[in-house]
Amino acid sequence: MAAAWAEVSLDARYLASGRKPAALANEPIWHGRPPQWATDHWAALRKALPKDEHWDVWIAWYAARLKKSRWSQKKELIYATVPLEKWEQGPAAANMWIFEELEKLKKKKPAVPPKAAIPDTRPAGAQFSGGGDAPIDIVGDPPASDPRREQDQRETWDELRDLARKLAAVEANLLGPALAGDAADVVAALPEDMDAASIRVLWMRANSLREWLAAHDEALERRKGVANPEPDPAELPLACARPLRAFVKGFNIWIVGDRTGLELEAQSLGPVERARSNAALEDLAPVVADLNAAPDVATARAREVLQEEIEAGVKAPAGPLGDKDVALAKDTGGNFVLRIIHWSRDYLKGLPAMAAKGVPEGAFREIGKGALFAGGAAAANAWPQVIEFVHRNADNLIAFSDKVWNAPGVVQIIEMVRHLF
Repeated sequence: MAAAWAEVSLDARYLASGRKPAALANEPIWHGRPPQWATDHWAALRKALPKDEHWDVWIAWYAARLKKSRWSQKKELIYATVPLEKWEQGPAAANMWIFEELEKLKKKKPAVPPKAAIPDTRPAGAQFSGGGDAPIDIVGDPPASDPRREQDQRETWDELRDLARKLAAVEANLLGPALAGDAADVVAALPEDMDAASIRVLWMRANSLREWLAAHDEALERRKGVANPEPDPAELPLACARPLRAFVKGFNIWIVGDRTGLELEAQSLGPVERARSNAALEDLAPVVADLNAAPDVATARAREVLQEEIEAGVKAPAGPLGDKDVALAKDTGGNFVLRIIHWSRDYLKGLPAMAAKGVPEGAFREIGKGALFAGGAAAANAWPQVIEFVHRNADNLIAFSDKVWNAPGVVQIIEMVRHLF
């Protein structure tokens, strides 16, 4: 029974991390391969169950528990609300009642949730546009300073570019490949024309340099008062630390003059919220990675920004600076998910029009451009791609939604797309 107690311990840690019990209920019973004794007993039980008592409903239920297969709340409630008189008549009557109710549920078509059921996007995260006849693209976010500080910001911008180039010019063997890469990324985020920059991309990349400096300063603190201290990999050579500190100081001055920058600087997470956000990003990371297999869903620029921000959030160190990385990644990722949820809702609202044209719901892949959607617009190539993308990533999208919003409408839209196939 050691394996069973190990699973109990894993479940306890799952809940202690701040995740919701409902999310745990959708996880497989066994986190890895079930032990052989459990597999053998399950096979023996299936064989022993009387064939004329309709145990198939429970076999299907348990098989779903063995996999990460999410069932709707309505479906679960059928199993939990069998009338007492049916149980008193025996398992055959109770199981038949479950079967009949499940069949009724299949015939019911839920209404598409209203737009109000979808949460608003988060202003701190990157914003996305497009949908219907165009791939999702990222909305430009140039620096936006107070008009009274506009000239100062532009002058400081030129100084910031110079400081970044000086850091990137330090010998590669002193910087090391990781810091050299981060410095080069910051230089790339500082174009000559300030209006051509992305404030969120710049902030995210500059924040990584702040994390390098914070780790260096912590290493210096650790060696204070220590005779013959051991080398600390976090401590940087002086030739690196000086230009790094100069850039961070300059960036800290410049960023407070930008309205969006101030929002990003103000973000913070408590321990429970940090744990929940980390778990949400782990759910979203495979979804973002899958965008490479669906180029019609999002533009190359949108994919690049999403992947960079999610990766920065997943790898963010503990502490206030890492909290800001996680918060930005969660907000940007959430804004992207909300865009494809709106897109999916528009598609679902158009299904009656397709049905009127004789297109069956299950024939989604054969719909093509000819089907009419809400508003009377013809679907473009991006429509099939995005619906297949949502269907393929339904489990992870639902898990992310459960951790970020209390929005049953979002989950319902994803479930409705799942059932199209």
